Amino acid sequence: MPVRLEFQGWGQPALPRAVDWLIGQYGSEQLVDMDHVVVVVPGSRAGRRLREILLARVEERKLP
Repeated sequence: MPVRLEFQGWGQPALPRAVDWLIGQYGSEQLVDMDHVVVVVPGSRAGRRLREILLARVEERKLP
């Protein structure tokens, strides 16, 4: 599995922007499938917050 580095810019907060990018890359009209995705963040708090934002966005769109 290749490693891919994606620069998202400085214009928005990092975690919400990362979640939008992840959903855009791995989501469809019916599903967000990130079984094979590894996201590296600088600490456990950032990891928890990323999961919270991801869950909220997926629930907003009513996706499994």
